[in-house]
Amino acid sequence: MVSQDFVSRRKHPRHNLRDAVRVIDKASGESIGSVANLSLEGLMLVHSEPLHADRIYQLCLTIAEN
Repeated sequence: MVSQDFVSRRKHPRHNLRDAVRVIDKASGESIGSVANLSLEGLMLVHSEPLHADRIYQLCLTIAEN
């Protein structure tokens, strides 16, 4: 749970998404999760496994077609 004090200190508000946005690793072509929310300076990526901190990722965001 995120404390209200932390949320109030954010520079930019986070926005939840209406549609599912998949995140693809361009190097491997594998799905590495989905976007939970966005802000002006970043996004929250949800995935069942942690990403490697010592690696540079090139990501592709895809919106599912209806």
